[in-house]
Amino acid sequence: MYTVKSVFEKEAKEMRAIYCQTLQELARENDKIAVLDADLVGSSGMKAFFNEFPDRAINCGIQENNMIGVAAGMASVGYKPLAHTFGPFASRRCYDEVCLSGGSAKDD
Repeated sequence: MYTVKSVFEKEAKEMRAIYCQTLQELARENDKIAVLDADLVGSSGMKAFFNEFPDRAINCGIQENNMIGVAAGMASVGYKPLAHTFGPFASRRCYDEVCLSGGSAKDD
């Protein structure tokens, strides 16, 4: 269970480090969480996740539309995939896959 702090303290951590740590914590609790990345493992700060969970970490390369298709397929068999890329690539290159693969994935 997560709680909100009543007093906020400044932390000297990068956002990408907290992103990775949070996903690692969640993945330790849920073996269906997987991370897909569009060849940005270094810049996204996800190297630690890829090292700890190599069977649930997929570098899809510079193929954002394919990455969304892979995520849709994983979701259709019970995984909880989190796909990461830069915003412009996710918003422009993935529309077709979101409509075709994501829209046709069954929700149990």
